[in-house]
Amino acid sequence: MHHVVEESKFNTRSEKFNYEVNVRCYIHVRRLTNVMEAAGILSISEPRHVGAFSTLMKPLMQVGLDRLRAVWNQHRVSGIPGWPGSGGRPLDRVRKYPPPSGRAALPAGFDAVAEYEAVMPALRREPIGAERRDSLYRQPAAQAQRTAAVALAVGGAGAVQMWDEIVNDEHTHFIAAYLVYLSF
Repeated sequence: MHHVVEESKFNTRSEKFNYEVNVRCYIHVRRLTNVMEAAGILSISEPRHVGAFSTLMKPLMQVGLDRLRAVWNQHRVSGIPGWPGSGGRPLDRVRKYPPPSGRAALPAGFDAVAEYEAVMPALRREPIGAERRDSLYRQPAAQAQRTAAVALAVGGAGAVQMWDEIVNDEHTHFIAAYLVYLSF
């Protein structure tokens, strides 16, 4: 059964942030995938295409998300009646009204994976089908060459420049990097 669509009355702050992530970051990626699918160079049913796209897109998306985080922490949130400290700027609120229990500190040298695996089955260390998806799997020298070739293909454009281009609907650098990445 599908979820019932109903306006939330309690979680509006996080829902507003999800909207911002969608509008400020994901929409640009969706436009790029539409352009690439229309040009016939990206197929979401082809694991190599999805792998290449996501590998190249992750650092670019991080630029957009980092910018959104910085802006979000500077904007003002209206207060909730009867709830002192619920309004204001998020970072200022946390400083002024810290959690009563304090921030949870992890012990020095804490290894979450080891803790998990002590009572649960071992985690997979590599993605399913990784060898099949990447022709250069377990070949660090060849992967380094591919990275250098991708950098040359985009004329030295960094993550910030490429994200700005994608936001402005200029996809040439990203598509060039994607095609070079696929050629290996």
